[in-house]
Amino acid sequence: MAVPSVKDITRPAPGLYKRRLVKGGAWQPVKLFLQPALDDEGRRADRAPLLCMWTPDATTHHRGHILDVWPGLHPITQREFDALCHGPLVHRAREKVDLSLEPTLF
Repeated sequence: MAVPSVKDITRPAPGLYKRRLVKGGAWQPVKLFLQPALDDEGRRADRAPLLCMWTPDATTHHRGHILDVWPGLHPITQREFDALCHGPLVHRAREKVDLSLEPTLF
């Protein structure tokens, strides 16, 4: 999967990204994806799918929160996403870390 070279900061798009939660912190993998809209009974609704965001802390966010963080997301490849998901710093995203002391991802 190619990484887009230019990102329109006004229109979140499905894909693989990374972000930092704190200055000097480790990169956290982020996946934006479309999820079918559901009605009150859990059936597919007849409306546009919802843009959702997944992060390793098992949190799924919806559009309002995505618009807040979208400008800080950086597109990445599937390989980098997989490395970040299974890397040693995946659950230390809220800590400032000295990356020179940590193992490399690749």
